[in-house]
Amino acid sequence: MASLKRRSYGKPRRLCPFALDGIWATPPYLHNGSVPTLYDLLSPVSKRPSKFRLGSGRYDPQKVGFASDGYFELDTSIRGNSNSGHTWGTDLEEPDRFALVEFLKVVREWGIPRSLAKPPKSYVNEVSRLSHPVLQ
Repeated sequence: MASLKRRSYGKPRRLCPFALDGIWATPPYLHNGSVPTLYDLLSPVSKRPSKFRLGSGRYDPQKVGFASDGYFELDTSIRGNSNSGHTWGTDLEEPDRFALVEFLKVVREWGIPRSLAKPPKSYVNEVSRLSHPVLQ
């Protein structure tokens, strides 16, 4: 009978997060699709929509996500549909939240477009405070 041996693969590998390029095209957000837009994802949990509609496929370019006018209603109070958690950036003021959403519309895998290499201060308020290396 063959014995089972533990394989040694060397150093543990790091988790590679998904790239943010094209994130504007992947709503709804969170693992269970319980947040309809990037703007809502960056809002405090208490201000995220508790119910919204999906299914029309109509895109909301301002908040970056699906417009809430579809055929299916997602109720986040139902077990498994929670939209809590992932609170990074939820303390942003509304202008900064919209600025970050606008920034996420143009992020590229290979870096920031040349037109945003030195973004206006309005784009950088919170992102600079968080010491984002690309904007330094």
